[in-house]
Amino acid sequence: TSARNITATFTLSSTYSLTVTRAGSGSGVVSASTGTLSWTGNTGTGTYPEYGTQVTLTAMASSESTFTGWSGACSGIGSCTVIMTEARNVTATFVYNSYLLTVTRDGTGSGIVSADTGTLNWTGNTGTAIYTDYGSLVTLAATASVGSTFAGWSGACAEAGLEPCT
Repeated sequence: TSARNITATFTLSSTYSLTVTRAGSGSGVVSASTGTLSWTGNTGTGTYPEYGTQVTLTAMASSESTFTGWSGACSGIGSCTVIMTEARNVTATFVYNSYLLTVTRDGTGSGIVSADTGTLNWTGNTGTAIYTDYGSLVTLAATASVGSTFAGWSGACAEAGLEPCT
């Protein structure tokens, strides 16, 4: 019988959650381009109320680690982009770096070089060991054979002179 105004109101039936897990032996951070990830230990969660929100995740390994890739809703080692049309789970894996120590016996004499941590595996006059703990302290000691004299270190141990090298 007269002009009428009518409003139809719609609300989202739910929100869309994003769960990011940091895994592996290493460490690093994961950031989101949109919204905030709230972290508890190695699990970060974010809530997105708008259907279709695009979230780009970026992983940054700490100096002693390497980011090795995504799993779950993403794969590969670049950035991870998820479209929030449902709950999403993503895992970022970080591993500690490995560090190769190479020791070479040189000169006309003979002797042994030993490491207080790890084991030097010798092939001829070259010994190698792999250390997976960032910041591992390794002390090398040189012992001359009978009839030989230890003349000193070079390379990363040059400053040690005739003393054990750490």
